[in-house]
Amino acid sequence: MFKYLLSLCMLILAVYFDEKVTVLRKGDFVFFPFILGVLPSFISALFLPLAYSLFKEVKLIALKTSYGIVIGLFFYELSQVFIAEATFDYYDLIFTLLGGLLFTIIFYSIRYFK
Repeated sequence: MFKYLLSLCMLILAVYFDEKVTVLRKGDFVFFPFILGVLPSFISALFLPLAYSLFKEVKLIALKTSYGIVIGLFFYELSQVFIAEATFDYYDLIFTLLGGLLFTIIFYSIRYFK
């Protein structure tokens, strides 16, 4: 039950932050343009693997698959160099990796405190 509640909270936070970023980007006055630019990459690299790993019983498989998700996000950001409509940013790459690193810290912390 705790896993479902935690996943629901993560999903709500992800939607909330995504909506806030979208609203603030459309506004005339943006407080933190850098943070708003990298926040979607960071959130997706943190919450997607974390939500996936909560539902897997075999933690090693969950960890490997979650790393696959982060690597996939990294290559998506990297592929934006070749997509005409996309905007490539080195900071998105960095914050995708930082989100993956924070996921790893949280994953091992949860595993340690069980």
